[in-house]
Amino acid sequence: MTLEGLRVIVDCAHGAAYKSTPCILRELGADITVAHDTPNGTNINADCGSTHPEEIRRVVKESGAHVGITHDGDADRVLLCDENGELVDGDEILAIASVDLLLAKKLRDSTLVATVMSNFGLDETLGAHGGKVIRTKVGDRYVLEEMMARNLNVGGEQSGHMIFRDFTTTGDGIISALQVLRIMKESGKPLSELKRCLKKYPQAQRNLRVKRKPPLEELPAVMKLVPPLPGEEALYKWIGSVLEAAAKDPEIKKTLKETAIAAERELIDPYFQWRNNGRLAGNGWNSPVNGAKWGTDYANRTGTAKSNMYDNLPEETKYIYTDDDSQGKQLDGRNLYTVTFAKGQTPPVKGFWSLTLYNDVHFFNTNPLNRYSLGTKNKTLKYNPDGSLTLYAGARSPGKDKESNWLPAPNGPAYVVMRLYWPKDAAFNGSWKPPAVQRQK
Repeated sequence: MTLEGLRVIVDCAHGAAYKSTPCILRELGADITVAHDTPNGTNINADCGSTHPEEIRRVVKESGAHVGITHDGDADRVLLCDENGELVDGDEILAIASVDLLLAKKLRDSTLVATVMSNFGLDETLGAHGGKVIRTKVGDRYVLEEMMARNLNVGGEQSGHMIFRDFTTTGDGIISALQVLRIMKESGKPLSELKRCLKKYPQAQRNLRVKRKPPLEELPAVMKLVPPLPGEEALYKWIGSVLEAAAKDPEIKKTLKETAIAAERELIDPYFQWRNNGRLAGNGWNSPVNGAKWGTDYANRTGTAKSNMYDNLPEETKYIYTDDDSQGKQLDGRNLYTVTFAKGQTPPVKGFWSLTLYNDVHFFNTNPLNRYSLGTKNKTLKYNPDGSLTLYAGARSPGKDKESNWLPAPNGPAYVVMRLYWPKDAAFNGSWKPPAVQRQK
């Protein structure tokens, strides 16, 4: 790897990397200018470094450098600055590196680990290249735990803490920066162009003050405030006995926490896929039961909470969803699919119906038509000569003559949900079934 011809500004934050980062970059041939590299024991991060990114932006603009690198004091974090003086945060660095690894088929399980603070545009960027994002609580320790548990090789935070496990098991600012510098050299593209792979969604963060954070030990008190439903009394007592034992024995408490984390990963996470939700509705579709009146149906309640947030009552709305085509294969927008309702067999409703397409994180897929669903509200739908109705889904247009019936999809995993508002009896008694999603050759 060589960085010859690359002009780089480095802000060392008067910290740990004041010698190592300049030395590494010089060895690789970069033309570097170093700022804030005279630590005296008290000036670390003082109006410089990644905690004051305005400084690197100023220096890059004044110098005309190709890229700026700014560390925090202990150099486990890094932010970059493009040639225009615009900041490149951790999400953008992760997006650039992940897309490069996906194209090279080197991103393990095609999966990136991020936190709940990362921009949701990250999910869309990876999804468009056949990858996905798993999220953890805020903190690089949680990112690393998830990476280790799933044997993944890239993860990080918007703040600039990133872990590239092919090289290290901790955050290392210079290793993170080198990933992007390598891509810049190999692609010949400026950083301002590379970072456009991530289209950020509007994002706001609020810090709320709390008097204290209730620990696990307070769960028994919380359970007393939420009385059991009829029939749950024995379950409550059983859970209470486990919590009492954990309060007395540190080993049991440790096991309880580890089991809860494993259960989230192994039992709860799979509910995000609609194929693991509800009951069979015919032709590869599933549908939830007991919506909005769950009682002790914990499985369906958990499935809806994980994948769909909430449901209306069944008599108000019938939900039918699928991740798969008629052959049981995951829907992928790089293919073209059709859903054809026979004459007189559109969803049976007294109100209205819709078919909505989502991306891999169950968000709308941004598209030039600003179209996210088709159904009763669309007055320009074209019916076939025999009276049937065919809807199309895919990243590419099925043709101008069919675009009125087209749901634009992402270049990656996709999911569809049919909603029947004020459904007729046929939607429940099995006399009507949703048509299969057919992949077109």
